[in-house]
Amino acid sequence: MRIAWNVNRITNIIEDDDGTAFIKHEVYTANIDGKDKRLVFKEQLKVKDVFADNGMERRMVYWSRKIKNQLFFSTFNIGQLWSEYKSLFALNIETGLLSEINKDVEVFLNFSLNETLVAYTPNDHTCCAGTNYTNNTVSILDLISGKNVVIYLRRISYF
Repeated sequence: MRIAWNVNRITNIIEDDDGTAFIKHEVYTANIDGKDKRLVFKEQLKVKDVFADNGMERRMVYWSRKIKNQLFFSTFNIGQLWSEYKSLFALNIETGLLSEINKDVEVFLNFSLNETLVAYTPNDHTCCAGTNYTNNTVSILDLISGKNVVIYLRRISYF
């Protein structure tokens, strides 16, 4: 049995007006006892305005039950006023190949058992200081056909 984890860290900041920073994203695997640790993926992400409490990182959201060596990630953009998840990526930990599955998936919730349907919450910035982590809307995206269906919608009234 193996375990996987990812690391995001600032590695370099360009002393320029735009405050560009480089984030190193790495994915490791190891046996459950911690032995046979391997670096299976690394990339460098360029992020602007990191000094203004903005940033970006990759977050692991799911280990495939269908494809043994595939992990799924989302990009998390951290902002001063709001933050958002964006896109769904697949990483093959044997080959190190990262591919974008769908750029429209936002706050990932889960896959169907056959991993062809994705449940997610759109982050429409209408709730909670610009974030929508309350699942006021739940959509199902069919990754094969591209069809999107809203299965839950709750209107929020503040007054």
